[in-house]
Amino acid sequence: MINDLSLGPLSHAPMALADLARYVDYGHSKRSDVPCTHKYEHRLTCDEYDAMRDRAQGECELCDTPDHETPRGQLVIDHFRGRRFRIIRGLICDRCNSVMSRHDATAPWGPASLPFAERARAYHLNAFSRPTVELLQRADAEIELRRARLAARRV
Repeated sequence: MINDLSLGPLSHAPMALADLARYVDYGHSKRSDVPCTHKYEHRLTCDEYDAMRDRAQGECELCDTPDHETPRGQLVIDHFRGRRFRIIRGLICDRCNSVMSRHDATAPWGPASLPFAERARAYHLNAFSRPTVELLQRADAEIELRRARLAARRV
């Protein structure tokens, strides 16, 4: 399960040559002996990553910017990391990744990001990893704690 933090040692089985072209074109490791970034950083299998890419359809899931028009030329895996859990939300551009850090209360909302607040919340609730209601409630509680800390720092 995507939200499970207890993942054993990571292994990466060698790919068949026929599959290699697909994986390279789809943002996977170019070397069959090196794990994909989505595997070791986000604990996503290649199939889960492919499904996430299919869901995004090559565009940021928040602002619809095509992946090739982003500064990196690709979308980033967006996630929420709480205490002892994580939620994989989807693929977004760098600008929207900054918006989501405001949603997650790791940075304050500003005039440029505030118009995205409602859309960011809807995106969070529609996370790729399909979190349970309980997990979303835990995330909300974590966000409220972070907001309180942010407010205390500004005083």
